Amino acid sequence: MEPIDRDERLTELAFVNALVSLLQAHPAYSDVDPEALRSTRREARVLPDISCLRAGQPVVIECKGVAPAIRARIDRYLDQLRRLADANQGAHVILAVPEPVLPAYKDEFRAAGVEVWDTDALRREFAQQRYALRDTALRRILFPDRGAEPEQRGRELAGRLSTINCGREHWSRYQKWCVDALEFLFVGPLEKPLYELSDEPRINRRDIILPNYAEAGFWRYVRDRFAADYVVVDAKNHCERLGKAEVLQVANYLKPSGAGMFAMICTRTGPPPRVRLIR
Repeated sequence: MEPIDRDERLTELAFVNALVSLLQAHPAYSDVDPEALRSTRREARVLPDISCLRAGQPVVIECKGVAPAIRARIDRYLDQLRRLADANQGAHVILAVPEPVLPAYKDEFRAAGVEVWDTDALRREFAQQRYALRDTALRRILFPDRGAEPEQRGRELAGRLSTINCGREHWSRYQKWCVDALEFLFVGPLEKPLYELSDEPRINRRDIILPNYAEAGFWRYVRDRFAADYVVVDAKNHCERLGKAEVLQVANYLKPSGAGMFAMICTRTGPPPRVRLIR
């Protein structure tokens, strides 16, 4: 007996959200657009749940909460995926499900030009991005053993930093590294980082912002004491030691009626003389 569509849809929305987080964290994917989260039921017939680019090539992803394990469901999924392919000419089509799919069924989808991401494929594709899931249902399905993860993730971040050269031309890679490091260190009490934001006149561009909705502990104190509803972070990939000008530049971002009065600087060279370093 098949589950009703409404129950499947509720499961699928949670799955879409989790998969979007994995895609956004993976360097091979860009322009990730969760179209399902804003489409109507009628539009969902021809719109993918997620569209993105993989190594620059268009990809459309249909997410299902239930694996194709019986004939009626396989035929229904295949019919929907054919319509999706017709509506998105030139895009590679992927069916994603948070359950195992039998090899014979995968072959049937593959013959129709559809790539299948079941639990095994998702683990392989996103093994290095598992941190992006935090404590979600999909995380517990794909990566149930979390024992040594923080240490492993820390080593991965340290290794990535060693591959990024200092200097302006490498700033975007360093900024993305800072975003990942800040998420690893602080998301939980803080929200996921936002970056490349500007104020209304588009003059004071703040590199990274972490929304602060903490209800207790250090970050609640910072929010109450410094009006830090948002924590401003400036990524400095300088080869030389920072100077006073760089510190004042960050200070210019801080406004009691704006992002707040608390900021951090990410630097690989250390603070300028006579600037207090908090460890």
